Amino acid sequence: MLTQNRNLRTGKSAWQKRPRPAFETDTLDKDEHADVIVVGTGISGALVADALLNSGFCVVTVNRREPMTGSTPASTSLLLFELDTPLTVLNRKVGRERAARAWLRSASAVGALGDRITDLQIACDFRERSTVYLPGNVLGVRGLKHETEERRRLGLRSEFIGRKELRRLVGIVKPGAILSRGNAEADPIKLVTGLWHQFREAGGKMVSPFDAVELDESKGGVSVRAADGRRIIVKHVVMCTGYELPKSMNTKGLKVVST
Repeated sequence: MLTQNRNLRTGKSAWQKRPRPAFETDTLDKDEHADVIVVGTGISGALVADALLNSGFCVVTVNRREPMTGSTPASTSLLLFELDTPLTVLNRKVGRERAARAWLRSASAVGALGDRITDLQIACDFRERSTVYLPGNVLGVRGLKHETEERRRLGLRSEFIGRKELRRLVGIVKPGAILSRGNAEADPIKLVTGLWHQFREAGGKMVSPFDAVELDESKGGVSVRAADGRRIIVKHVVMCTGYELPKSMNTKGLKVVST
């Protein structure tokens, strides 16, 4: 196999209480040729495939599982521009210019996703949400105030609120928090289903199940072979396999964990 094979989730998420949406996939009776193959049909694969197809590429996507049965159904549905590493901390780690670029691109991505959902008319319960960032073991109240100043310097929609306002808004008793606008939420299964329906209607192909086991690179492109011998010949391969890392990756010193 090209990637690790992991148990991506246990139990059922809230999104899976409804019957899984009916979804048609494509079959391969002979070798397929395309510009790009996207390996993985979760949210990352769906967004990448949509962008590539919209840019004029001939795209085929594959997955070893049926669509929407991997880790995507376990999503929290939260679409946050707030990165795991606070802006002030990232400033110290990589410099203010690079930290600013990361945070601004993250904020613009939420807006761009909302625009794309609107353009494609995907009914996925997308709506804007505000968030509160509470004091903790990384940033205390003083750190949150400094964080707010740095965010506002970039034009991000954040403000510091005190104890009374925090309690009024969310009922949490803390000395203060950062209130941010420009975040969102969406139903992950509806969103991914909508993206793939649009992808196939626009001429893209999704082959599932297709367990890629071998890549054969040459000057003419890349041949991707499945365990049953089916092949897809392309110019480029994009791996969107999430926790199931490609086996060729150097993971020395790294460990894949899940919350």
